[in-house]
Amino acid sequence: LIYPITGNWRGVFLAWGALSVALTAIWWLTMRSPATSAMSSGPPKPRTEVILRVLRNKSLWVIAALLFLVNIIFYVEVTWLLPFFTEMGIGIQDAAILASLVAVAGVPGIIIIPVASDRLKRRKPFLWVSGIVSGVAALALTFSPPMLLYVLAIILGITVIAIYVMCLILPVDL
Repeated sequence: LIYPITGNWRGVFLAWGALSVALTAIWWLTMRSPATSAMSSGPPKPRTEVILRVLRNKSLWVIAALLFLVNIIFYVEVTWLLPFFTEMGIGIQDAAILASLVAVAGVPGIIIIPVASDRLKRRKPFLWVSGIVSGVAALALTFSPPMLLYVLAIILGITVIAIYVMCLILPVDL
């Protein structure tokens, strides 16, 4: 999206970096800190006690494992989807569009999935459904005709990002 404007990959990184810095500055200037009475719930506990309490929380270990696995899936998508599509006989331009479509399709999911799970007041169904659907979509990539690959890329992008976003939300819920 940015490359045609900047003309080179360094310009792309510079543009996205500048946008990130600007948004971070806006966030920092507009966010208010919570009231100190809301933050403190008694005398501070020793640091080792707090760390051990966190390390004993089995739910956090499950979330960490799930986040680890979804990161593996993401990096497999980023590194291997393009060669996978070209080995299927798809031209390099179409293969690049397909591989990019996975990432682009995930962007709306970053907003839609948390809002939907908040409205339904449920997190697990989004994890289970996304996990099953992304697994089926990933397997279907191997056997699909080229036109179906676009649909599968979108499905894969939304479902993988849904799992990722849920993994970031769940520790806050706990």
